[in-house]
Amino acid sequence: AAEAVDHHQCRLGRWYEGNGRRHYGDSAAFKALEDPHRQLHEAIKRIVAAMETRDRARAEAIFRDVEPLSLQVVARLDELARDIT
Repeated sequence: AAEAVDHHQCRLGRWYEGNGRRHYGDSAAFKALEDPHRQLHEAIKRIVAAMETRDRARAEAIFRDVEPLSLQVVARLDELARDIT
């Protein structure tokens, strides 16, 4: 769990905090991306922590949150792409 990156350290997070913010920081779609992206990373960290304690049931329960969060991230990215093209 200690090695799991947060939403600032992953590739998307580095883009978001750098060039993304610089070029699209005023976009509502850009701003809407941060929360589901953060929540996705938090869920993944909780899954890893649950697996480290061998709490498979808890990990599986948390895993059910991952897909909708992932879909939200993709939807915000799609919305941003539509806004900027």
